[in-house]
Amino acid sequence: MDRFWDAVVVGAGPAGSFSAALLARRGWKVLLVDRKTKLEGKACGCCLSPRALELLSHYQVEHVLEGGKPLTHVRLLVPGLEAILPLPGGLALSRRTLDNRLVQWARQAGACVCLGWQAELPPCEKDSQVVLLHRSEIKEAVFGKVVIVADGVAGRALQRIEPMRQVRYATGRVGVAACVVPPPAPAPGEIILAYSNRDYLGLVELEDGQVHLAAALSRRGRGPVGHRLEAIGSACGLLGPLRPTGPWQGTPGLACRRRVAWQRIFVVGDAAAYVEPVLGDGIACALEGATRLSQLLLQRGRWTRALPQQWQQAYKQLTRSRRYQQWTVHGLLNCPAAVPWLLRLARLWPQPIVRWIHGYHLWAPGAYL
Repeated sequence: MDRFWDAVVVGAGPAGSFSAALLARRGWKVLLVDRKTKLEGKACGCCLSPRALELLSHYQVEHVLEGGKPLTHVRLLVPGLEAILPLPGGLALSRRTLDNRLVQWARQAGACVCLGWQAELPPCEKDSQVVLLHRSEIKEAVFGKVVIVADGVAGRALQRIEPMRQVRYATGRVGVAACVVPPPAPAPGEIILAYSNRDYLGLVELEDGQVHLAAALSRRGRGPVGHRLEAIGSACGLLGPLRPTGPWQGTPGLACRRRVAWQRIFVVGDAAAYVEPVLGDGIACALEGATRLSQLLLQRGRWTRALPQQWQQAYKQLTRSRRYQQWTVHGLLNCPAAVPWLLRLARLWPQPIVRWIHGYHLWAPGAYL
């Protein structure tokens, strides 16, 4: 393994792979590392919004989406109420498929991909940032002129960098996901979203025909995950047990934030900030952030002392409107009495609700790379 790189990217999720590919295809020497030896997916809703599809189409990587299930509507359920909202597009695709295809694209673009390496960043103020890599008894040290951290909400690469410690909000839920045998399965093109007593779950059919469940559960609740999910389904009219076909995958608290730049380190994706994306735009936000950060680095051509502040400002501008929207929904979901009224509004005026959810196009990709 070479020791010196133009950019070291930690985390091979959508944000990390996208950043690595965009830099590598413009001639940067890029190392992409991930702690997992196999990318088997993670707790995620597995839905790509129209904005995510637009970005992938702009960079001519539509092959990443092959086999995905088109989405046409979402069925919202609360105890005693139901509403159906049309969707202006979207696709259901498992994270295992999406992540592996994006990693392959990064490799084809020229990035060196190393899976199965745990990365850790010590404090460093030299001409490059050191990244310590561990795998079993093997230890390596590599150096990057810049380091991009995209290791998600549970990432530990920055735990030794005091200014970039993650802050978690007590109101944040925890996420769980698995493929399940549901009663009943979603209709073609449908997302089922059920809410009860601060907890909610979503069901969608994936490209291989399996039904994927992703849920966000309040920390106030008690009891086994399966029982809590069945309680949501029963309250909303989804009768019968939700039996997982494999192990449950989980996350830590879903509401968090951290400083997104410090010295030669830049953070993007869920590792930067996260509010549970009920609106289905989590992957789109990750791709947007990766694109904007890559463009900023390419425009400057090399690291300067002004770059961290410039990324802080660019990230704030990029996410401001969407962040306010996410926190609004987050607050409403923490108020069970308000959710039925919101659903009644959605039944009366579905189009304004849909436009509010999908109407934030903060920048055009053609203006950048």
